[in-house]
Amino acid sequence: MNAGRLDRLVSIQYPTVATDSFGASGAITWTTLTTQMWARMETSLSSESVAADKVESTYPVKWTMRYSAQINESMRIVYEGQNYVIKGIREVTRRHLIEVQTELVS
Repeated sequence: MNAGRLDRLVSIQYPTVATDSFGASGAITWTTLTTQMWARMETSLSSESVAADKVESTYPVKWTMRYSAQINESMRIVYEGQNYVIKGIREVTRRHLIEVQTELVS
């Protein structure tokens, strides 16, 4: 893939569990792995569902980026202040590119 097609600068974050002074687990916080990941964004049609009497819209987005062994499904992508939950990762070319399937839930 032409590097010029990777035109969106995204951040990758991973969850960490905060503990209090007594050692009890607290809230999940997000820690930034990198803020310098260039990616290509491809959007799809949104869908709606009803859960617990609430309408929830999902927006699937596929990101293509350079290969990184550090990225996994527990992480999220942050782009322009919005959080995209990683649903799956697929290696496109051997250790060159990956496709990351995400969802923006509103």
